Amino acid sequence: MDNKDRISQNKRNDELESVLHLLNEALADDEQDLTENFEKPRYPVFFIVGNARSGTTLLYQWLASTGLFAYPSNIISRFYKAPYVGALIHKVFVHYDKFRELLGGHELTFESTLGKTKGGVSPHEFWYFWRRFFDFDEIQKLSKKDLSQVDSESFVKELAALEGAFDKPLLLKGMILNWNLEYLKQILTNAVFIHLQRDVIYNMHSLYTARKKFFGDINKWYSFKPPEYAFLKNLNVYQQLAGQVKYTNRAIVEGLEAAQGDTISINYEDFCANPRQLFLRIRELLDRKGYKIEQEYQGPNVIELRNTITDSKFDISKAKGAIKSLTVTE
Repeated sequence: MDNKDRISQNKRNDELESVLHLLNEALADDEQDLTENFEKPRYPVFFIVGNARSGTTLLYQWLASTGLFAYPSNIISRFYKAPYVGALIHKVFVHYDKFRELLGGHELTFESTLGKTKGGVSPHEFWYFWRRFFDFDEIQKLSKKDLSQVDSESFVKELAALEGAFDKPLLLKGMILNWNLEYLKQILTNAVFIHLQRDVIYNMHSLYTARKKFFGDINKWYSFKPPEYAFLKNLNVYQQLAGQVKYTNRAIVEGLEAAQGDTISINYEDFCANPRQLFLRIRELLDRKGYKIEQEYQGPNVIELRNTITDSKFDISKAKGAIKSLTVTE
């Protein structure tokens, strides 16, 4: 999403970007030396997939809070060219900081703003890391030629190192590859996908409000663009939102079927009503794969369901009409 189109509070900080670039360039060679003995992850690697604004950040935060997983934290995310170095720094600032001298509190919360979490230990989307390996244009779906140029060996090695730093199964958001899940499964055979879907109307409403919060303009596209963007961009706002949700979920379902891998599909509404059930499904899957989990569930029994229409200008009848019109035209 172009920086110039964002409202001021969402614009990238150029000074910070420059510092992070210098830091990552300086650490990149050391990262290669430190990770040379890693090859591929030993445990299943979990990827959250789904639509933007479908509850994936909440799911990510909750999964991180269970203690079952290693994941790229906000600390680690700053080291996108040296994530293993970032993981070691994370451990110094968090795991070994028993007197809370460095960052203060290390608590995870279930609050976020447009996918951004607060606190050094909170999970991060880590898109800068993904974009090191995958060269996206305006559309997120990559061609076979694009994929043939990916340094998949280094990508998998970096994930193995990140896993190794914590000796736990790795968890990441994988939505940036929603349209290339079969490829992800090919290069990472132990990948597990958690596909989250939300009631379409509320997913559309959340995307609608995200456009306003991020750009200050409901006519600007928020988040990843499916191949269907070529014709969706010429439709009205509600048809764009309906198409974004519909075609993204369809691509994910088709990609997961093609990948023929381990998949956990769940609705946002069911997850909020009974998160313990998802914990048990994950624990059972890990157990089948030889990673025994003795831990019992200690999280909330219910998570607040935020399926409410908060923006009075969002027209539900138009949203329903848009869903119907897309169904009729296919």
